[in-house]
Formats: sequence, C-alpha cells, structure tokens
Amino acid sequence: MKLRSRLEFWPVSGVFRISRRETREAEIIVVELEVDGELGRGEGSPNVRYGETGESCLAQIEIVRIDLEDAGVDAIAAGEAVEFAVVARDAAGAGIGGGGG
Repeated sequence: MKLRSRLEFWPVSGVFRISRRETREAEIIVVELEVDGELGRGEGSPNVRYGETGESCLAQIEIVRIDLEDAGVDAIAAGEAVEFAVVARDAAGAGIGGGGG
C-alpha cells in the first residue's frame, strides 16, 4: 500500500470572491492511495478560516500515511470510516442531515 499526497494550485475561471478574500487559483491537496495496483484519488482544499494551510494538511496526511502503510491493507476500512465520519461532521456543521450519530 502506498499513500502519496501533494499540493497543487488549480486555476479558477475568473475570480473567486468571498467577503474575506478573492483568488484566481485554488490551493488543492491531492491524495493517491495505491493498493495491489489499484489507484484511488481524492482532493480537498484547506480552509484558511480554520487555520488550515496546504503545508499543515500535508503534515497531517503524512502522519496518517505512516500509520496506514505500517498497518497494511487492513487499515483501508478504518480509513474509510474516518472519511465518512469527517463528511458526517461537516454535513452536521452545515445543518445537513443528522451528523451520523
């Protein structure tokens, strides 16, 4: 199992503007998980409002990477459970759904 992550900057069509700032590019964390030749990809964007940066997100992913690679393939289900919990937490914070328990 291999988990790789990197920081990319994706151009925004025009200008993305909110009350706190405006930007012409999006800072994106790209994650790839490879198990037995199968590759999965995901991406997310750090939220400056909560003090996240591309570098801080990559550092957190590195901690998880070490644990996952040490645990092997059995850790995939645990990783999925954590991902679903994060999605449920975000949804609950946005007032969507019940938050998953």
